[in-house]
Amino acid sequence: MKKEFYEKLNKVISRRKSNSVYLMDSLRYRDFINEVKEVKSKQSKTFEDYKMLANYDVLCVNGRERLVLPNEVCAHPKFYVSTEELFGVLHTMHLLFEHANKEVMKKQINVTYCNVSGEVINIYLACCKKCNDNKK
Repeated sequence: MKKEFYEKLNKVISRRKSNSVYLMDSLRYRDFINEVKEVKSKQSKTFEDYKMLANYDVLCVNGRERLVLPNEVCAHPKFYVSTEELFGVLHTMHLLFEHANKEVMKKQINVTYCNVSGEVINIYLACCKKCNDNKK
């Protein structure tokens, strides 16, 4: 299931812009964290810097730096997730809510994560054998 999910996800990623932050691998995720930290530490900031800081912040969670929406945007942290973490997030949520459908998953995932799209959820659901067997 995991292998099938990533094969389908990679097809979607290949169609997207390379600078998309919605689907970024762990290397790009790490680089983005470093970029945000660098911008935050600058004395004089450009318009682009302020734009970045309005959408991204870095939070240390359990000794690990995570990319999040700034506190001004939402009351509790909403995390950006790398593509390598996507399957785990989706799988956990799907099983936690007893093979939830797209709407339930989207609603629950959006509480904690900000870059998991409906398209990615659909890819995951298409890979769930139990859900697909129940449709027949």
